[in-house]
Amino acid sequence: MKTVNPSGLSKKARNDRKGVALITVLTVTSLATIMVLTFFALAQSEHRASATYSQGLQAQQVAEQAVNMVVAQIRKATSDPNYLWASQPGAIRTWNSSEDFIGYKLYSDDRMEVDDERELVNEDFDELGNWSERPDEFVDLNEPVIRGTKVYFPIVDPLARDIPKWPRQIGNDSEGVEGFDYNNGSGGATNSKLPAMSDKGPMAEVVKSETKNEVLPLPVRWIYQLGDGTLGYLSNLKFVRLSGTGTPGRDNPMVARFGFWADDETTKLNMNTHSGGLAWDIPKAGGELDRNMGKFQPAQHEWQRYPGHPATTHLVPVLAPGVIDIVHDRDAMDMLFDLVPRVVPGGSNSGTRKVDPRKVTERNGLIADKNPLYASYDELMMQPDRRANIFPDASGRPIDEDEIADHLERSKFFLTVVSRSPETTPFNTPKVATWPIYNAEPGDSKWMTHLTPFDRVIQF
Repeated sequence: MKTVNPSGLSKKARNDRKGVALITVLTVTSLATIMVLTFFALAQSEHRASATYSQGLQAQQVAEQAVNMVVAQIRKATSDPNYLWASQPGAIRTWNSSEDFIGYKLYSDDRMEVDDERELVNEDFDELGNWSERPDEFVDLNEPVIRGTKVYFPIVDPLARDIPKWPRQIGNDSEGVEGFDYNNGSGGATNSKLPAMSDKGPMAEVVKSETKNEVLPLPVRWIYQLGDGTLGYLSNLKFVRLSGTGTPGRDNPMVARFGFWADDETTKLNMNTHSGGLAWDIPKAGGELDRNMGKFQPAQHEWQRYPGHPATTHLVPVLAPGVIDIVHDRDAMDMLFDLVPRVVPGGSNSGTRKVDPRKVTERNGLIADKNPLYASYDELMMQPDRRANIFPDASGRPIDEDEIADHLERSKFFLTVVSRSPETTPFNTPKVATWPIYNAEPGDSKWMTHLTPFDRVIQF
């Protein structure tokens, strides 16, 4: 009979306990190491995120500087009741009763105000002759961006002058947006190459093929910001203050720069309010035009013919340039009417047919569609049911869906969906609308019987 050796059992147990202790220590050490590494990794990630957020916030504050400068210029130009003002893309012009002129620039420049109209027009052009050779002083806000095989211009596409081609020449023009042109002669600000882009290689080939070697630069001055908030610009590599009291140095370095140019949406065609058509007027003579005005009067709710109504402003010069006859090119006009909310074709068909109020279908006029107003320019691409909108060409044929995006991209400088402007005249008086009603004295008993509900609303 064998007996168990107590001493041997105790020795083996002690060895097992040592192994368990070693594993426990290694496990705890590994977990502690992982926790420490995780902590440092999270701290580093949070530091990067905080730095990125801080830099983004600083960039946003710098961008707001440009907005604030434009807002300040607009308020200064429009708040003086003794001055009459007129706005345009990039500037506001003001005059008083003594014919004193002040021009307020809405783009970054060394002089934001001028008191001579010739300076507003000519001064900057003289110093922009070699702007592309002075990258520390000027920046091109219309520098194109390449996406795939497409070239996009942030502000205005020079191809809008050359595309589309019209069915035939009208006057001296035969292509592009009607009336749009720019100076591409030698010298001056329009003689420029794409900055920082090689003349060789695939990117250069894309630009040359897509833009026909045409670029349309919009150079403005860089505005530099110092650490203490002082703003200024560079002239011959020297800092010139615009605002503030600081000077650049080791303790007050340049921390940011920005350039800006403000557009004027009120000078653009509005897709929510404009459409086009043969505007109606009271016949005043005996010619064919006046006879047709009396014979083919607009139907009720045919807004595109109401005298003085915004819908009488034509979209044709931008969306379907080259239309020969706005009265008889029905296909093109009807497509345009379908694009504009609340405007529908029919009625007098731009003054070509007589509306018969005895017919039930014509008695109450046109029925406006219920399409919502466009909230942004990009919404022009699609209909509410997510089908592509149909855009006409000058011949009344629909533009191919693959070309609609390029067509709208070229037209964005001329179109808008928001163009709020003052509700008063330049002399701060209410704007007046005229509307023809029954010719009788107000005291005549028949006068009220001839007034439609719309006449009464206009009268009120």
